[in-house]
Amino acid sequence: MRTRASTALSSVGDGSASELTEDMLSPPETTNLGRYPFAIAPYSKTDDPAVRWFYQPSFLAVFFAACAGTAALAHFSPRFQLPDRVYDHLGVASAVGIFLVTAMLQFRDGPFSRPHPAVWRIVLATNLLYLLAIAFLYFHDVAYAREALRFFDRDLGRPVVEGTHDASCELTPTNFYNALDHYALAHALGWFGKALILRDWWLLLILSVSFEMCEVTFSHVIPIFRECWWDRWGLDVFGCNLIGAWAGMKLCKALGVSHFSWRGRRTDVKVPFDLAKFDWRSVSRMRNYLSSVALLTVLLGAELNVFFLKQLLWVPSDNPLVSVRLAFIFAWALPATREYYEYVSHSRRIVRMGSHAAMLLSTVALELLCIVKWSQGELTEPMPPRIKIAWAIFLTGLVVYPLKKFGIRRRHRRNGSRPTNGSAAHAKSR
Repeated sequence: MRTRASTALSSVGDGSASELTEDMLSPPETTNLGRYPFAIAPYSKTDDPAVRWFYQPSFLAVFFAACAGTAALAHFSPRFQLPDRVYDHLGVASAVGIFLVTAMLQFRDGPFSRPHPAVWRIVLATNLLYLLAIAFLYFHDVAYAREALRFFDRDLGRPVVEGTHDASCELTPTNFYNALDHYALAHALGWFGKALILRDWWLLLILSVSFEMCEVTFSHVIPIFRECWWDRWGLDVFGCNLIGAWAGMKLCKALGVSHFSWRGRRTDVKVPFDLAKFDWRSVSRMRNYLSSVALLTVLLGAELNVFFLKQLLWVPSDNPLVSVRLAFIFAWALPATREYYEYVSHSRRIVRMGSHAAMLLSTVALELLCIVKWSQGELTEPMPPRIKIAWAIFLTGLVVYPLKKFGIRRRHRRNGSRPTNGSAAHAKSR
């Protein structure tokens, strides 16, 4: 069952910014199942008929393969006489694997169909697993959470003292060369990923500057945020961040991936199979402004949460758990941002937020709640007054600007020009 809107968009690939998924615009496709006319057809997106078999549901085959693999692992592993800790990991891995296989077969399709819809079902399932783990830890204190992480790494559970980057702030060739460490590469890779997620130069620049402002704000409790001025603005904002974002945008252009227009404009967009022209919303809309601010807030929260969690849970910056969490956030943000973009851009057609977007928003919010709870008695140093004043001015401008640009002007435009005193008096006498 397909609506006219979904039929018109069916020829556009998943790289297009105007493509709306089948789940968003119309009821799920139905199958001929007699008295069950509304059964969902799994893997309904088949871009290439040559590999149509790759998109056919194979529940029984996958089910028996998963059962056979689990049974073989549980039956033959005792012969190797492994430590009990290894059996614990195998048990958890088996449970996670069964959950991911079930999700791959039963979850709904996401906004992307490449490389396969099942991949993005697994991505959604990993986000759900992480959210459940965070929800469980939220009801415990920070000491229990630190001990729980030792399940993955026995070396954790001890206080971590990380150095600062402001020991010598003289701008010399030696200090500049010493600042080019592995964190510089991490910055570039991180902003390469953000460019693939946002696909908008304006938002990338705002996000880069905003994150540096947050580093200054929380440098009194996060030692690694203490940097020299030339390191913060030279190496980070206009250095590694800019290079990574440039490389990401270049890759998007090379692959034919369309750019998202969060601010609202008219543009021509190339997609892998077609050249489509879209009429974006006007930049004067309040909805576009609020949706962009909300998106930047969530992305900033997702990135800042990493630093607070590793500070509270005593996880070093070079621990693999930090890299794994950042990699998962990237994978979760790709479909979530796409769903959020379609939600705010086509509000008349899409009445609810997609599963990926809702799941990522819940994850960031729950992480923030854990940070607020676990920081009691841990992060006790007060924020400097100058930082509070600066944020008060910034937040005031953030509220006043849209009221002046979108609210008052729109109201005058709707009501027409203001009446003069003479006309007002004449109207009153009538």
